[in-house]
Amino acid sequence: MIMKTKTTATNTPQKEQGNKPLTCILPCPYPQPVEAIRETEYPHMKDNIYLDHAGITMYSKKLLTRTTEALLTNLYANPHSQSSSSKNTTDLIDRTRLKALDLFKCDPLVYDISFTLNSTQAIKILSTCIKDTFGQFDYYYHIHGHTSIVGVRGISEKFQSFDDPHELTTLNDQTPKLVAWTGQSNLNGARFPIKEWQNLIKNQNKEINFTLLDMASLSTTSPPDLSDSENSPDFAVVSFHKMFGMPDIGGLIFKKDISERLFTNRKYFGGGTVDAVSGNDDFNVFKTQLHSVIEDGTLPMHSILQLSIAIDTHLEIFGSFENIKIYTRDLTKYMLDELRGLKYGNGNRMIEMYNAETENRGPIVAFSLLDEMGNYSGYYNFEQVSSLQCISFRTGTVCNPGGVQTILGRTTKDIVGDYKKGHKCGDRMDIMNGKPTGVIRVSVGAMTLRSEIDCLVQSIRDFMETQKTNWDANVSKTAESELRIQEIVVYPLKSCRGYSVPRGVKWPITENGLLYDREFVLLNLLDGKPMLLKHHKKMCFLKPIVDFENETITIVNTQNQDSLKLNIDMKSYQTKIIGKFIAMDEKVVGKFFQNLLDVPCTIAKSASQSSVHNKSALLLTNLTSLQELTPDMSLIERFRSNIVVKTQSSFEEDQWHLLKSKSTNAVFEKMCDCDRCHMITITSKGSIDPSLFLGLAKKRKFGGRVYFGINMNMAGLGSGFIETGEVFISLKNSL
Repeated sequence: MIMKTKTTATNTPQKEQGNKPLTCILPCPYPQPVEAIRETEYPHMKDNIYLDHAGITMYSKKLLTRTTEALLTNLYANPHSQSSSSKNTTDLIDRTRLKALDLFKCDPLVYDISFTLNSTQAIKILSTCIKDTFGQFDYYYHIHGHTSIVGVRGISEKFQSFDDPHELTTLNDQTPKLVAWTGQSNLNGARFPIKEWQNLIKNQNKEINFTLLDMASLSTTSPPDLSDSENSPDFAVVSFHKMFGMPDIGGLIFKKDISERLFTNRKYFGGGTVDAVSGNDDFNVFKTQLHSVIEDGTLPMHSILQLSIAIDTHLEIFGSFENIKIYTRDLTKYMLDELRGLKYGNGNRMIEMYNAETENRGPIVAFSLLDEMGNYSGYYNFEQVSSLQCISFRTGTVCNPGGVQTILGRTTKDIVGDYKKGHKCGDRMDIMNGKPTGVIRVSVGAMTLRSEIDCLVQSIRDFMETQKTNWDANVSKTAESELRIQEIVVYPLKSCRGYSVPRGVKWPITENGLLYDREFVLLNLLDGKPMLLKHHKKMCFLKPIVDFENETITIVNTQNQDSLKLNIDMKSYQTKIIGKFIAMDEKVVGKFFQNLLDVPCTIAKSASQSSVHNKSALLLTNLTSLQELTPDMSLIERFRSNIVVKTQSSFEEDQWHLLKSKSTNAVFEKMCDCDRCHMITITSKGSIDPSLFLGLAKKRKFGGRVYFGINMNMAGLGSGFIETGEVFISLKNSL
């Protein structure tokens, strides 16, 4: 399902949602209605609900066309030359510097700007210049700082985080210091003082207390006014893609008088930074222009050209950043009101918002989901469902570790403990010990439509209001019941198609499950990691055929029927160790897979003989349960189960503890219910069909996770074989 944005006229009311009254369209301060701007300048956003402008805002059509026109009608060359084309480029760069400074009302007699890859590189350049100058320095950073701000502590002598600089007690000693804070939290939009904090820090020791303002988040809609240079930070960093969508460059804005001694004491110098240098002896002289001293090598001149165009076109489209500030402020207020209205029938809130009551805030909202009883609900599956509806936002710690730690009440002990349990940023472990490990972050931009907010709100309501289904009503109340195995599937090559064991074939089982199951992986040679179907959808065309007697596997590319026959024992092949895997080092193998997947890869297996299963030895699904979701029984293959059964009533597997074979005495023990990800949306043809996952999310969601099937381990091997048609007894209690 694709949720489309509406391009209604500005005097047309939006549809009523639930029992809420209609709200009038927000007034638009732009030269044209925002709906018209979206239609003409942002056609690439059609059919998408984009709410991640804090990550990067969207570029306009006009910016792209004018960039192309400029490149085709002018000749731009390396500026480190005296040719006419080189001078043309130098003039362009100088003009763009002034335009960039003017965005922040910086006096060019006081401030200058160096172009960088992004704000992160600008922070790194500044901090290393301070270290090169003084040998060591102390570092103080605001707790709501971006990860790139926090990272400076790695090269400082000592560091301290702060919530308010008034709490810092050592600003007046004689150790050089860098104090950094953000103008606006990229986590929840909270804004922080600039002039007040600048004066507090500099008044302690003006000569060796240096101030750094991260204005990357703030500048997306509200570039700060730095015209009062006496009360403005010494340094400021910006990422221009956050302001205009493109180009992908940033800048370090600096006060010239303060920067001269820092920059000219750099230890490293690169091409374009020096006026004279000896290749044999320790002699070099930096250029007199300070911005050149830290701009190593050839500048990204085409990106700088695009920045000049971006500034002009953005202001042409929206009128001014003041207009953008007003529009996004009003839109954020509307979003906050709509989110506050999300409640269950019992009156409990569906979400918990962070910093929602603060007036001085930016267009960013962070929140957690709450279930009907007020408990935290995970964000991972909500993001998956929203992604299928083409709704984009951000989840996790959103590169603001201190802010998330503060608002969620997480301690360093929590973070260390969760990491030891396997949690990493961006994974599925969104709730640990009852607390969320991150947040949902929604951010609006200059071209965001009100209807996009409405779609988000409706998406939250649809996801959280799970249909009430009494699955237990039809489940047998007896302690045990019989069931028959309908299909046994082995997946020799992880994330590829399975091999359905023919009826009448007794398949060996081991302590790790079915023989050969997930025996091999396709190893990406670019990063040394196993390839997964959800990232490489063409893996669905790889079909294995197992010759049990000869111990071979034939991999068939079902797109062109090419095949590759391999011995299961890798000793007959050249191999090499890559990380934790033994990988085949055979050109014919790599070529076969790369022809299909367009990624250099090869077959590999665990070097430690440990399992590459996700959670358990076996996954079991129930055809009767699938019937509750869809009449298409062929969709059972999307769940990638090892054992398919059919029972009298749906979801009997929820109640099982053990399965025991009547004929072979093999015993399977249930480990947990299987929470599903969006991989079940991938069809056998490599396309995306969200209907199964969306239906499952509506009916089988508990604690924010979507469940279908059960994970099982081997509790007893019995005779060591199982086969299709075999009868098992399900036990609700242990033996």
